[in-house]
Amino acid sequence: MEQSLDGGVSLSALFSWFAATRRPLPWREEPTAYRVLVSEIMLQQTQAARVIPFFCRWMDLFPNPHCLAAASEDTVIKAWEGLGYYSRARALHRIAQIIVAHHEGRIPNDQKALIALPGIGPYTAGAIRAFAFHERAAAVDANVSRVITRLIHPMTREAAASIVEQLLPQEQPWTTMEALIELGALVCKTTPLCSSCPLADQCRALASKTQEIRYAKNVIPKTSLWRDVAIFLSQGTALVTRRSGKQVMSGLYEFPYFDTTPQGSAASTLINALQPRIPSQLSFIASLCETSHSFTRFHATLYPTIIGVEEPFAWPDGKWIPIEMLRDLPFSSGHKRVLEAWLTTFLPCNALRA
Repeated sequence: MEQSLDGGVSLSALFSWFAATRRPLPWREEPTAYRVLVSEIMLQQTQAARVIPFFCRWMDLFPNPHCLAAASEDTVIKAWEGLGYYSRARALHRIAQIIVAHHEGRIPNDQKALIALPGIGPYTAGAIRAFAFHERAAAVDANVSRVITRLIHPMTREAAASIVEQLLPQEQPWTTMEALIELGALVCKTTPLCSSCPLADQCRALASKTQEIRYAKNVIPKTSLWRDVAIFLSQGTALVTRRSGKQVMSGLYEFPYFDTTPQGSAASTLINALQPRIPSQLSFIASLCETSHSFTRFHATLYPTIIGVEEPFAWPDGKWIPIEMLRDLPFSSGHKRVLEAWLTTFLPCNALRA
């Protein structure tokens, strides 16, 4: 392939590099439209190495759109547990339901029809068309935009997409697209590995020594949160809550929690504060070690306390779940750590089931 970029940049060296270094990612080995769709949604804001085990498990559970469409939301969220940004899982679930209901279970290859589906933008639509349907379609994410911009000159992602569209050859255009994605993911990163780049001798940013300055990472600090977590136990069940709608952590289960100080509240202080809200007498059982988790732009530190109560009581968005069923529910990452710390340490103790 002797295709070259605007500005006289030849991609011949890129193709040789790609043939030698192409990663054997599972979604590449059998690029059906459904597998490409799942992988591209999972890869949004997540690195490929982290996605691999989740992708393989997902395909075992939901090998086709019909299986995914028929699954319950709890089952879908549980399969996604640990990958973060759960709106992606809900979007995939909804996509499957739409294509089963309106597209005979087949993922469309039309750009407009793809973008009309939830969670799919121009990049994902282009990736599906390129890698699943082998069409001459551009899939320009931040990585590819960075490659094109460094090679030629600073530009918007839209301008980079226009150049890539012109660049793609008539024969096997998906190979060019995949090679550019691979270059951006492995070499032309935010902090580039220019000594490993097959296009280094043609890169304008490298020649002007602006390749790192131009793409200095803008780190947005996370807002700190501190939360007392109450694990209420009664008659072999535990109280959990589940968020709904468009809230952060929507669809995930958590234990009731309350804003607190950076040091957390003493167990007695927490119980005294909660007792007026609860009709049954509360009793202290144990405290667990603090844990933490990050989500969107927040970092939350959790201070868990196990509290016994004689009778289950009503709680907003709350459910009393048998202790042995808790691991079957999709929890947010921090509360999953709390759950595992509790069950691993205390589950054998019959007193906790009283």
